[in-house]
Amino acid sequence: MSKFMLILMVSPLMVSCSSNDESGNDISYTSEEIVQILTGKWEIHGHVTVSDGTNIKVDNDYTGTIEFKADQSYNAKSSVINTVPGVSVAGSNKVYYDDLDIQNYLSGTPYRYTILRKNSNIYLAFGSSNNPGSTFQIVSLTKKSFKLVEDEDKAWGSVEKPQYSHYYVTIISN
Repeated sequence: MSKFMLILMVSPLMVSCSSNDESGNDISYTSEEIVQILTGKWEIHGHVTVSDGTNIKVDNDYTGTIEFKADQSYNAKSSVINTVPGVSVAGSNKVYYDDLDIQNYLSGTPYRYTILRKNSNIYLAFGSSNNPGSTFQIVSLTKKSFKLVEDEDKAWGSVEKPQYSHYYVTIISN
């Protein structure tokens, strides 16, 4: 009976010692702490789904790396997620193709990110104020792993003929 009582008395102490920042479920880091935790080169994997509301245009897994730097710049590389037709060269019957990887889905240059807080969630916004890219919610973040998710609609094309796509992209550290 005394062993049972000892276990009951110690159990609350074991539960109360767990750390929210290691679970990744309660992300209460400052922006400076987020930058510090992310700084370094990470092996990543994930999935990209892009649809126009009617048809799925992209639906692929990928693997790669992303390097976050202390100055909030980054560089990402991955396996090819999809290949899209490029522009044909005048006077040629050839159509050149662009192989798109995770860097293409994050943003154009400069390769920078900012930290945004809205509705008690924390996001990484890739790109700059004059060249915005993708916005990923930090779903989990620890010193050893992270999961980022983009789930947003984007408009593109001309003003006369706007087009819309829904992006669902995950970036998960290995």
